[in-house]
Amino acid sequence: AFSQDKARQWRRQTMRKLALDNAAILVTAHHKDDSDETILLKLLRGVHISNLSGLSALSRDKDGVNWARPLIHVRKHEIVDYLQQHNLTWREHASNQPNMHLRNRVRNELIPLMNDMVGTENLQRRLENLEQQSSEVREDLQRRTQTYLDTHLLHSGTFLLPDDDMDLVAKEALYMWVSSQQPLQFTYDHFQRVVSQIQEYPK
Repeated sequence: AFSQDKARQWRRQTMRKLALDNAAILVTAHHKDDSDETILLKLLRGVHISNLSGLSALSRDKDGVNWARPLIHVRKHEIVDYLQQHNLTWREHASNQPNMHLRNRVRNELIPLMNDMVGTENLQRRLENLEQQSSEVREDLQRRTQTYLDTHLLHSGTFLLPDDDMDLVAKEALYMWVSSQQPLQFTYDHFQRVVSQIQEYPK
């Protein structure tokens, strides 16, 4: 059966192989509206407050492939206006329209509703502020977490639990350590259950 996620995974895997074989940088046409949708999707699916980010202009994935998004700061309507003014044609995949997919519902229903409630400019500004605040929290937390790991992670790879209640830095360090120990997706809900067990049954 068709799935947006399966199609996206196939495209990314194919593009990764081409990039790795040719030492190339992959360039996509993602725009600012795509980035806003990503932030809202993360909110809906559940994500750590330090990861409320959209799409970056440049990134490098775990396979070492470099991705570039030169249009990430441009709104979709600006791109469409430019294309129309210069009599250029473009393609939009049919799967971008049906509301059976969550991202499409965010694009076609949620964002228009939020725009109506608070105004388009206000919504865009608040999403940008949210992303900036999340980035600052992430950078600060990463620095403090690395310092914590330097003192609580043994050379054998064993993680030393704190003697007292776990604060934010200790939790983030434990999350990073546990995530690195198992290959499966480790969600924040899973992690919260681990922390609850640790606090309920201290050493």
